Amino acid sequence: MLIEEAQWLRRKLDALDPAEIFPMCNVGSSTEHFRRVEQPHIDECLFEPARLRGLEVIHVDTKAADGVDLVGDLTDPTFLRQVRALEIKSVMCCNLLEHVTDRQVVCAAIRSLVAPGGLLILTVPYRFPYHEDPIDTMFRPSVEELARLFPGTSIHAAEIVYARRSALEMSEMRWPVLRMIVRAGMPFYRPRRWWAVVRGLYEMATGYKVTCVILRKDAETAGAWVGLGSSGRQSAQRNSAPELA
Repeated sequence: MLIEEAQWLRRKLDALDPAEIFPMCNVGSSTEHFRRVEQPHIDECLFEPARLRGLEVIHVDTKAADGVDLVGDLTDPTFLRQVRALEIKSVMCCNLLEHVTDRQVVCAAIRSLVAPGGLLILTVPYRFPYHEDPIDTMFRPSVEELARLFPGTSIHAAEIVYARRSALEMSEMRWPVLRMIVRAGMPFYRPRRWWAVVRGLYEMATGYKVTCVILRKDAETAGAWVGLGSSGRQSAQRNSAPELA
């Protein structure tokens, strides 16, 4: 998660009544070490404020680790029922949907976790280099495309957030970036792969963008979807059935 992305989410959540948000389920949470040490802005912006106020956040991941409260796969009906029983008010799912192949199944599961009026807090890269975890489908949705994956919801807030972050500032990425720079000097070796490397370097140099959306689940499950303006900001009332493959 980028710093600007975390800050955007913090501002939007601060404007809401905590009773609308908590208890929260953080899907694809990763480890406590990742949230507090590797990317400390995640905890500082999103989870430490809740913790200090005694508000419950349930961290869910497919791998058991420190800081993971529930281990399981949301596409498993038994595990899904277990999470639903917690009666959570909101689901946070950040930078996960580009790493799954059964995207519509995962999105349907996430939507099912909250009752009408519940919140879905979502982010997906919009302009960001290829990154495996363990795969990257290169799903880079606009606000419209992301919202369509969750029919029967209304957009509470949405924006494509710009983040100027040099990859060389991220210590764990320095060697991969240096290898990309060397590879960029060999355009005749596997030219299609070379073009992907050059594009990745361009994106690193010009900054990243992240699609950030907060949806509220409607009382009704169907309705007409109204498109968004080119800025990516809210101008929609309700999302219909998904149209994406």
